[in-house]
Amino acid sequence: MLVRVVLMIVMSGSRAFAVDYFIATDGHDGQLGTQSQPFATIARAIEVAQPGDRVLLFAGVYRQNTDIRVSGAPERPITITSRSQDPAQFAVIDGGASPGSGLHNEGFHLQGAAWI
Repeated sequence: MLVRVVLMIVMSGSRAFAVDYFIATDGHDGQLGTQSQPFATIARAIEVAQPGDRVLLFAGVYRQNTDIRVSGAPERPITITSRSQDPAQFAVIDGGASPGSGLHNEGFHLQGAAWI
């Protein structure tokens, strides 16, 4: 029994499996980020994500500014994508830039595709 406990502690330090974190417009950042208890913000999922993890967004519009300061690895990227592959259920990320805000799009558009 002691050997199993020691092995689990060692394994938890270098996680060998990917985790899916879920985001929903009616989620809450105090929840677990699971499909049944999703986070509310992309920022919260990014805080806990590690290389190889996925951040899956339920359908809806996410009006959030997110500063991403973590990185995956070439062979284990952190992926942010819609939960559904059905275009009618795609998530929309709206950074909230308005005319005169000084914020603008630098030549890219996120829609319906995974973003690493």
